[in-house]
Amino acid sequence: MLSRRIARPTLGLAFIAAFVLTGATRARAGETRLEPVTVPLPGALTPAPTTSESPARRDPTGALSVIPVPDTLAEAKDVSEVLAQAPGVVIQDVGGLGQSKAVQLRGASSNAALVYLDGIPLNGAGAISDLSLLPAADFERIEVLRGGGGGLYGSGGLGGVVNLVSRAPRPGTHAWAEATYGSFASTLAQLGASTDWTGGSAILLLDGLDTGGDFPYLYDPLQALPGNALDLRHRANNDAHEGSGFLKVRERLGTWTTELLVQAGAMSRGLAGTVDLPQFAARQQTDQALLGLRAEHGFANGLELTLRGYGRREHDAFTKIAYSRDTWQVQTVAGLAADATWLVGGFNGLSASLEVGSDALRNPSPVQPHRFTLGALLEDELLFFAGALSLAPAFRVDQVGALTGVSPKLGVRGTLPRGFEVRGNVGQAFRAPSFLELYVEQGQLLPNPTLKPERALSADLGVTHLTRTTALTVAGFASEYENLIQYEYEPPFRARPYNFSTAGVAGLEVEGKWTATAWLSVRASYTFQRSADLHDEPRYYLKTLPNHPEHRVFARADPGVTLLHGHAEVLYQSAQTLNRSASLSLPERVFVNAGLASEFLRHPAVSVGVEAKNLFDVRAADYDGYPLPGRAFYATARVTLDFPSHH
Repeated sequence: MLSRRIARPTLGLAFIAAFVLTGATRARAGETRLEPVTVPLPGALTPAPTTSESPARRDPTGALSVIPVPDTLAEAKDVSEVLAQAPGVVIQDVGGLGQSKAVQLRGASSNAALVYLDGIPLNGAGAISDLSLLPAADFERIEVLRGGGGGLYGSGGLGGVVNLVSRAPRPGTHAWAEATYGSFASTLAQLGASTDWTGGSAILLLDGLDTGGDFPYLYDPLQALPGNALDLRHRANNDAHEGSGFLKVRERLGTWTTELLVQAGAMSRGLAGTVDLPQFAARQQTDQALLGLRAEHGFANGLELTLRGYGRREHDAFTKIAYSRDTWQVQTVAGLAADATWLVGGFNGLSASLEVGSDALRNPSPVQPHRFTLGALLEDELLFFAGALSLAPAFRVDQVGALTGVSPKLGVRGTLPRGFEVRGNVGQAFRAPSFLELYVEQGQLLPNPTLKPERALSADLGVTHLTRTTALTVAGFASEYENLIQYEYEPPFRARPYNFSTAGVAGLEVEGKWTATAWLSVRASYTFQRSADLHDEPRYYLKTLPNHPEHRVFARADPGVTLLHGHAEVLYQSAQTLNRSASLSLPERVFVNAGLASEFLRHPAVSVGVEAKNLFDVRAADYDGYPLPGRAFYATARVTLDFPSHH
């Protein structure tokens, strides 16, 4: 996006040369309720305003999906359920509302997806981010960057990047309260307030979740014998209790625009375990806090400068886990970053980023790991033929403790007649092993201090077609992962991570939206993903990677007007294996959700809604054999008070 950032042709050629040399060495080895589309699909109109670290700006040619989150959602959804609407996404769910959820992007592991909150990292280098701790009602949209562009953010972006964009205050002063009650003794609530003043604004959100999580599920006591009777059991020790607060303040200080972010929360939940190894007393206690500061300034010569500072601390305690002792850990991440964009004429520009940080873990073991991180990024964006063609080379180098990784990338975007646009990318990324994989015993998971970093070489090519009422993107992708880190079983009841030679993932992604009329819109996505273990062990060679379903489909229709509107969703996921030998697997599943909502007053604004999730009561499990809830019903009520602005 040259209109937002741009660089010199000579630097562009240098980046391309660096990319080719580095990549070659790795190639082997209408109504006030809601606009129809708050933020369009890639290339479909002008994107919403973004910060310098947003994927829409950092990777202008990348495979990007932007998912709006209505401010009157009236649905019992967490962030993972909203995120699952994008292609190339697989959510690993260990038990329903309030239980741990992680994201896989384009076949990479959940450790290889970076998650950000307004540009602030929520997971350290190579670690997993738990999406269940993030209330969906706090965000106005989710940006999903898939593929090699994740390497532009540093270690851990092999599969891509998720950026959660928090809600922004509207003009005037507003206060609201929303409450949801439903199945399994579940309650969700939010209190919020926002206001603005000359030169600034603020928004405060308070969220709570309480669920018993006790639901029936089917258990097969004789899995090796097909056709035998199933036992009906009840999920125990699956409760969750969460509370969090979020504050964002924006202020104009002279020629600088500043922003303060504060987020904190606490959680307690039962760890119910798998169906074959249930846990009846295991628990997790977590408290975490995040602080972020951002300052932006534009200079007369076309230079834009953004300065960021952030810190995050999370304390986790695990008790009464079978075959393990009680333990705790404190993770801290802190960093400083500077992003600069220099516009040069109307055809060229340079972007540069420099980041320094610290990543530390305290725990009861003798090893107290700590490492510094350093990352530098240079990007060039060149426009040709009056902007119809853009070339975007980039090169990033990261130092994570004693490990060094490079992430070159080359992207191209072309605008064609009749509403077509083409985007293509090829890039390399790496992931340093996390502290947990290297040093820390986690229940049944043992560490391995000899692990080497993972590396990935990826490519994609997509075509987008836009009309006044439709947007459709079709893209093919392929990735090869080297030194893939996988846990291997070590009796009794233990597993240890090891590096394996290579794994390949390739597939197709389709994403579309149709605004049929002012009262009906439909959006859908489809992912085909074929994975193969390329490890030279004959038992596993060319077998599908565990937890990698080949097909995923999401479709949603939103009919109606403000007074009465509804939604219907279908989520299909094909079967997936659970181990490298493919001897254990989970069957395919189809979930159907549906709901109705009404906004029948304006002063104050009052809305109510009802929703049925898993309408046909499909009994399914996920990840390593964690049962998922059956049919559930939820009712939501929301009241909003609006006060006009007086400036």
